[in-house]
Amino acid sequence: MGAVCACGPEKGDISSFWRGLELRKITFESYFRIYEKNQMNWLNSGDNNHSIDLIKCNELNKLLHNSDFTATERETYIEKLNEFVNKQSDKLTFFTSLSFFTKLNNDDELQKDKTIEKHSFIESLRNIEKTKNFDFIFDSLLKMAIKKNEHEDVTKIFIELITVFPATFLYTNKKQLGEINSVYSTFNREQLFNQIKMYNKQKFYEYMFNKDNVSIIHNDLMKIHSNFEVGEIIKKK
Repeated sequence: MGAVCACGPEKGDISSFWRGLELRKITFESYFRIYEKNQMNWLNSGDNNHSIDLIKCNELNKLLHNSDFTATERETYIEKLNEFVNKQSDKLTFFTSLSFFTKLNNDDELQKDKTIEKHSFIESLRNIEKTKNFDFIFDSLLKMAIKKNEHEDVTKIFIELITVFPATFLYTNKKQLGEINSVYSTFNREQLFNQIKMYNKQKFYEYMFNKDNVSIIHNDLMKIHSNFEVGEIIKKK
């Protein structure tokens, strides 16, 4: 299909592209419960055992709805997203990666205690509560993805999804698309992953679940790309 549309209010802004996603409005715990209840139905939603049909994924398709898109943009978006998930060898890993779109808290809870800063409920918890909370997330993600020891693939797919996937929607100019795809290259994404996987559990989840995680990941990839380009120029001198 190629470049199709400038979905979202700000062309070229991947953060805006994902901002209207309904999944952004629920907590991790809520998504975890929905996932547990529906995962087998989602896996069996396609015409065969190796495909997924997101339209038929009850509950999930509502969460993937983006109110910022027009009807035409929404149709193209879900079609391309369906192609993305069906390219994955492990569909459960894709479904698990969507967790990073969710919130770690309910905004209503923030309003109950004026001493808690709105931007980060998790930072207000006592150390022991933090540890328990991050352990719960870690264990839950492993359970969802059915991985042995780590959820590396979950993180990698999320980073690919939020960057590579919307690029053709946002950049109709071939030169611009080529430039942004260079920033979002497999090499740069791997460099970013190697960087954040060194974080301790708390720092890692605060990074991945940050409400501005899409912008943060984009900016970090830009830095990695710039540093690599500068390094290449120095080598050639």
